[in-house]
Amino acid sequence: MNDHVSIWIGNFGSKEELMNYTNIKYTEDGDSISSVFEKDFNLEYYDHDLVEKKWISKSTNSVKDLLDGFSYSDQFLEQFNTINFSEEFNAAILIYNLEYDAKKIKSKYKNSELKFIGVTQYTIIVDDRW
Repeated sequence: MNDHVSIWIGNFGSKEELMNYTNIKYTEDGDSISSVFEKDFNLEYYDHDLVEKKWISKSTNSVKDLLDGFSYSDQFLEQFNTINFSEEFNAAILIYNLEYDAKKIKSKYKNSELKFIGVTQYTIIVDDRW
């Protein structure tokens, strides 16, 4: 089964800053309050269980190095073999099963910046031998 993953990369001062930016809060009734990240990129419903994020202490300009280790990255890292930015990044947010339509591609949060770099495909291999 093929699906999509939407990818953002950025530069955050700390892991806590990345977590604060993406933290979803809840009302007393259990309703969710959108994170700053969701508001910045006009994200509506998506499965919050299908989000992966990473912060590394040493920045890199290699998208491939930054995305290495994410789920299914072995399937889509090849697309980023030659993509290097002039600026360096230390954080990535991936949302699986979401094909973001790029309403907005950049956001600033405090002294941090996040950039949407695209949507790629991956394949879920289902073992139906059960």
